[in-house]
Amino acid sequence: MVWNKSVPVTGTNITSAPNIFEGNWTALEGITGEEHYTFTNALSGRHKPGEWPVFFSSTTSGITAVTSPGSGALAWDTTLGLGKIYDGTSWGQVSMLVHSRVSAYRNGDKTLTTTDEIVVPFDTKTFDSLSEFSTTTYTFTTTTAGYYLIKAQLSIIPSKGGIDYDMSVKHTDAASATILQTHAYRYSMSTDEMVMEKVTLLPLSVGDRISIIIQPGTANAGVIAGGADRTFLAIYRAS
Repeated sequence: MVWNKSVPVTGTNITSAPNIFEGNWTALEGITGEEHYTFTNALSGRHKPGEWPVFFSSTTSGITAVTSPGSGALAWDTTLGLGKIYDGTSWGQVSMLVHSRVSAYRNGDKTLTTTDEIVVPFDTKTFDSLSEFSTTTYTFTTTTAGYYLIKAQLSIIPSKGGIDYDMSVKHTDAASATILQTHAYRYSMSTDEMVMEKVTLLPLSVGDRISIIIQPGTANAGVIAGGADRTFLAIYRAS
């Protein structure tokens, strides 16, 4: 590695070595394996061996607000604890060590009272590696583009036989336009508990949202049974 030595020698971002070494920086660096200045984030493109060259560090929202850096600019996300890179359009994730991994479930029973479609209220998270799932809106919002594996399971106890149920994985973009809604239909033959399941792989962009929708064909159609092993949602970024 060749370091750029055309740097200022004073300022709040620099800790200077004693002047006694004068111009013998190359020899000093070779002996110690250390760069002759230690930089804070403002100048951290010049870095010590083995350290990641951070362009700057900020919160997730602070990084997103920087919309016109050079393509390939690097940043450290202090909110999520991972590296971001700018591809010329948006900030993406550098390290694949931290994927989107979400597991959420319905903690208690949910009574179905109307024929209106509702967002299934997964109100409890088992884990959420990038803080992308809201237990208030019951919606997953992507922070990194990629292909996502989505699995949703609903356990339903119908109030009677002969009721149609339509469960779907709803995909909307950042502007709230529906891109895709993939369906799974069930017809209850009795009041025994039945399971509805949908597994799909979708390409998602930054800011896209995923929610699970259910619409019964009859009012007072029964209940969605709560429990982590009965009504749950799992999302994983595959690539």
